Amino acid sequence: MGAYILDLLAVNVALVVIGVRSGLVSSTAEVMSQDQAYIAGVVSSVVALLYFALLEAAFGQTVAKRMLGIRVIMVDGTRATLRATSTRRVLFFAGMLVPLVGVLFNFAVPLAALITAIQDEPVGRGFHDRWAGTTVIEA
Repeated sequence: MGAYILDLLAVNVALVVIGVRSGLVSSTAEVMSQDQAYIAGVVSSVVALLYFALLEAAFGQTVAKRMLGIRVIMVDGTRATLRATSTRRVLFFAGMLVPLVGVLFNFAVPLAALITAIQDEPVGRGFHDRWAGTTVIEA
C-alpha cells in the first residue's frame, strides 16, 4: 500500500507540473468547472493506469516498488503480463469515469485491496492480485 501511495503521489505531482507548465492548468487558485474537473480526473486516471500497468509489465516494478524492494509477478513465478498488470489496476482508476461517486469508488477499491491482502495469510494477495493471477514478492 505504501508503494501505491508513493507512486500515485508522484504521478499526480508530475501531472500538475506538466499541466501548469503547458498552460492547461492554472497556477492560481482558479476553480475548475465540473467539465474541466471531470476531464482532469479521467486524464489522471488513464495516465496512472498506464504508469502502473506498463512499468509492472516491463520491469515488474514501479519506481516506488523498486524503492521498497517489492515486485509483481504471475503466480507461477513468471514475469507479469501487460494484460495481468492492467487487470490488476483497472478498478483502482475506473471510478473517475463515474461522476460524483468516482472519488468514493477510488477510495474504496484500494481499501478493499488492502483489507483482502491482510486477510489472505500468509501470502497477502489482495482481490486485485487474485483476479489478475499475480502476486507481490520481495525483489
